[in-house]
Amino acid sequence: MTAILSHHRFVYESLLFQLSPKQKQVLLAIANEGNATGVTSQAFLQKYKLGSSTVQGAIKVLTERDFISYDNDSYQVSDRFFREWIIKRF
Repeated sequence: MTAILSHHRFVYESLLFQLSPKQKQVLLAIANEGNATGVTSQAFLQKYKLGSSTVQGAIKVLTERDFISYDNDSYQVSDRFFREWIIKRF
């Protein structure tokens, strides 16, 4: 897996470059959770120091751009290798 992550490093970096700081913050939170539920709950917002409107706006953009997907009442990073890269990098 390390070889795959290394090989795609520049692609992943360019993907993150496309996002605003708040969108990145929400993406990182979802990546860290794995299957993020209750993304507008007080517990989630406090844990990641986010605002509800920030999360809602970022979720919309991240879903539209296929960075994240929604399935079984949870959000997850669409590309599992991208998720692993995010976790290792941040």
